[in-house]
Amino acid sequence: MRSLLFVPAHDMRKLAKGLSCGADALIIDLEDSVPDAEKPRARAMCAEFVRDNRGRLPLFVRVNAPASGLMLDDLAAMVGAQPYGITLPKCSSGRDVARLDAYVSALEVRDGIRLGSLRLLPIVTESAAALFGMPSYAHEAGPRLCAMMWGGEDLATDIGASANRVDGVYCRWCRGH
Repeated sequence: MRSLLFVPAHDMRKLAKGLSCGADALIIDLEDSVPDAEKPRARAMCAEFVRDNRGRLPLFVRVNAPASGLMLDDLAAMVGAQPYGITLPKCSSGRDVARLDAYVSALEVRDGIRLGSLRLLPIVTESAAALFGMPSYAHEAGPRLCAMMWGGEDLATDIGASANRVDGVYCRWCRGH
């Protein structure tokens, strides 16, 4: 997959448009793009959208971060809809992926879904501290790990960068622009 489009889970118009935009996959977002008050409704909309459109193109669901206290509710609503995979934000190590694998496995059993059918796609560099966990993915993340994503926007915020792009191009050092 060369292009993945993030689409807010609570906006049916954007979800529908995302299917025809030419991206190789959609990441339906339950995290940052959904206001807190909308999260329960977004879960229901997302599950329905995934069920109705599964197989048209790979549909990942970005759940809320583990520290949010919302991730398990997201997973409980999503696994039964059988998305192509789960995107995990704020991931700090392979242990986070292994923990997610255990939760997803339990929910697959609960929902009568073939064990191991959902893929896992962590966003691994949303903080500077997460860089220290990079070696752990090779031996702790497990076989569901299908790729890893760079979290450039959150990483820039975490390290105090005033910008991370100049004229739309990522730069090595943008402080002062």
